[in-house]
Amino acid sequence: VEFQKPIPKAEVPRAQTEADLLLAAVTDSEAYRFGLNLNKIYDYWASARPVVFSGNAPNDPIAESGAGFSVLPEKPEALAEAINRVRLLSPLERQEMGLKGRRYVEEKFDMEVLGKKMAELLIEAAECR
Repeated sequence: VEFQKPIPKAEVPRAQTEADLLLAAVTDSEAYRFGLNLNKIYDYWASARPVVFSGNAPNDPIAESGAGFSVLPEKPEALAEAINRVRLLSPLERQEMGLKGRRYVEEKFDMEVLGKKMAELLIEAAECR
C-alpha cells in the first residue's frame, strides 16, 4: 500500500489511472442514514479502477456497480482483507472490475441520461396536478 502526497486537482484523473485500486472510506455516521453520494466515487468509476469502499449506508454504490468490494466502516481488518482481495485478482480481473464501474457511471450518470430522467419526472409530476 502506498499513500501519495496531495496533488493538484487537475492531476487527480491521471494519478487515479496509475493506481491498482482506489479507496473510499467514511466513518460510521448518522449523516449517511438516508444514503451516500460521494463525488469521489464518480471519479473513481470514470478511472476504470477497482474500488474498495468502507461505509455504512442504505445504498452501496460499489456493490451496485460491481466495481469493487465494500466493507463496514471502522473495521481495519475487513478493510485490509478487501484490499488484499483486489491484490490477489489477476490484472485482467482488476481491469474487468474497474471497467464495470466505468460502464456503470456512463450508463447511469451521463448528463444526457440524467436529463431525460429529470424531464420524465417533471412531466409525471405536472400530470399528477
